[in-house]
Amino acid sequence: MEIQIDNFMNIQKLNIELDDSKLNFIYGISGSGKSSISKALTVNSDEIQSYKTFGSDNDAIVNIIGKKDFKVFDDEAVKEYIITKSGKGVYDVFFGENDKLRKLKEGLQEFLTSSDVIDIRNVIQKHRELLSNLNLELGLSKTPSGSLSKKGVYKVLSDSQDYTIVHDELSVKQKSWMKEGKDFLVDNECPFCFQNMTQDILNKIMEIIHELPDECQTIIKANEKLKQLGINIDLNNIYNKQVQDDLKKVIDKEYKIEKELSAIEEVFNISLNNDKSLEKKTKIKLSTETIEFFRNMGVDIQSFLDRLEKEKEGYLTKKKEYNGVLRSKIKGNINKINEYIAEFGIKYRFNKDDVLSPSIGYNLVHVDANGDTSEFLSTGEKSIISLILFLIANKNEDLVIDDPVSSYDEYRREKILKFIIRYRHFNESNNAHTTLILSHDQIFLKFLTRLLKDDNYCNVIGKTYHLENYNRNCLVSRVTPDDIDTLLKHIKNRCQEVEDYGLKIINLRLLYELKTSNGVEYSYLSAILHSNKNALSEEELASELKQKNKTEDEIINMIWEKTSVKLPKYRKGSFQINKKNSSKFELLCYAREFVQGEDKKELNNIVHFNYALFHILNPYKFNFQSEKSYEVLDKWLEEN
Repeated sequence: MEIQIDNFMNIQKLNIELDDSKLNFIYGISGSGKSSISKALTVNSDEIQSYKTFGSDNDAIVNIIGKKDFKVFDDEAVKEYIITKSGKGVYDVFFGENDKLRKLKEGLQEFLTSSDVIDIRNVIQKHRELLSNLNLELGLSKTPSGSLSKKGVYKVLSDSQDYTIVHDELSVKQKSWMKEGKDFLVDNECPFCFQNMTQDILNKIMEIIHELPDECQTIIKANEKLKQLGINIDLNNIYNKQVQDDLKKVIDKEYKIEKELSAIEEVFNISLNNDKSLEKKTKIKLSTETIEFFRNMGVDIQSFLDRLEKEKEGYLTKKKEYNGVLRSKIKGNINKINEYIAEFGIKYRFNKDDVLSPSIGYNLVHVDANGDTSEFLSTGEKSIISLILFLIANKNEDLVIDDPVSSYDEYRREKILKFIIRYRHFNESNNAHTTLILSHDQIFLKFLTRLLKDDNYCNVIGKTYHLENYNRNCLVSRVTPDDIDTLLKHIKNRCQEVEDYGLKIINLRLLYELKTSNGVEYSYLSAILHSNKNALSEEELASELKQKNKTEDEIINMIWEKTSVKLPKYRKGSFQINKKNSSKFELLCYAREFVQGEDKKELNNIVHFNYALFHILNPYKFNFQSEKSYEVLDKWLEEN
């Protein structure tokens, strides 16, 4: 199959071939485009443009010739198997979510956090605040069952009656005003005009203000709070039984609406990360009063709730189907899974008779249930178990495996690689499917190239590539077993194949730096390397060597004996760098002699880190250093 990519994620242009039904391998440092390739193999055609390279004016293009449907094992796939400690020597293994389920959940999340839902939440909160204010004003309270207590104002409204009104020449508001003033009487002096009142006037005032019970007076004072809730009652006729009944009805309606608003709010508060919360009933039958309440604000609340229920049930249905398939596949292969786990020295096994629930997961139990069960599963071991379960669950699929060994020692890296190959390509029922491993691990690459020399493995290993990507310019190159060796061996080979005097000096100096940086040969090569900076003459060089009791001929012979590289004698100005014939690695090694500070530290780290790897890709053929180092080099080349 062939992958053709243009302007997609961080890849400007890339064409790469994979061998069908074999294990293919792409090595590249972080940011080289491995994840872009993985996404290109799995993206839906209608989503391609959403991954267009940032800043590009051209459309994104992904064309897979011989297209297959790939499943991907990566950090997200690991989350499909949730392994948590539940007791001494016991772990629960739950089934998480695949990409499709995550998208369904994301859709639910987007709905629950949409501006429309936020507006509805605000309306609910506002109604609750207004009703709470009315409660305080009227002294209303609820029974344990949630209904209003028949006390005070609510009792008067519940036991409504017509009150006899004698002084109908006064409005209710005037009577309320008189009642308020009565509380401020001092020595029969009017609190408003400060005149003394006769006993007859006082008796008349008391007669007027007692025409209505105190509770009705409380209602009158709460008129503004009632209006804020949209309750408009003619309180001048509060002495009328019908008005009292009407007021009770609207108060009852508001409490009925509030109860349903709380139910709506609870629905919107479901936790998407809690199955029990999701499985709660969210289909609510709303009253006509609540529907009308929202309709007056231009909101079809029932449609919102129905949509939430539909999306939630769709997610739960798909999740149950997915969990059922996984559980079935695992149940039918538990003995094999336990064998594979044992291969990696992990001291836990699945117990097929100890199922957590019909469609949720299993227990992992320590092999020494009666002994020392204190040993925990490491993060790496959990990832290995997840990889095994993933391979079992996707036995008959084409797979992309993205960085499966980043957190393991060399021994387990090799075992993981061989396990993937054996399970995927030594098994007759699997070997018709394609596997693509993406990795930034050179140790993993080293093991793979070794297997290319093994007759048992070489026939099932397809293309092996190095991928580099600097400034979105991708270059993909085939990797062979000869491309992996020690850094010293790569340097020696380079020293012997180059004819350029300047490149011989750079590489020999690097060779002696890694072996020993305090010998006379190292000092000699360093002096020539810096000769352009200080215009070193032949006489000055000879003088420096004389101080070390050596001649140039003696040092040239010493280098020849150790490296089989014959150097000509130094001549002033003979050390030159032909940048066109130099590899980036050689230019980096040369540039570090001139840059300062953090830039120098960055370039020094390249040499010594690669040396520490022991076996690495040929740095003269493949560019796999950090992007920062190439930025330092570009800057230095511009200035020089």
